[in-house]
Amino acid sequence: MVAQVEEPIPLPDGRKLTSLRDAANYILDLPTETIGLPDWQLAMEALSLVSESGPTTLTRLAFLKALNSNAQG
Repeated sequence: MVAQVEEPIPLPDGRKLTSLRDAANYILDLPTETIGLPDWQLAMEALSLVSESGPTTLTRLAFLKALNSNAQG
């Protein structure tokens, strides 16, 4: 069973991430230099923490922060 996020994560292109698997796949498709940025490191850590159990809100917030930092810089 794939864990669903409590609220979809909107992406800049209009798509939405609806599961933790979607979030993990999104990260895997990012360029290496992007993955190394602190906000994306935080998003990966949050994803790892909630993958075992727990509310997915942490992952959503970390993703939104990382997506926003990408848009600004």
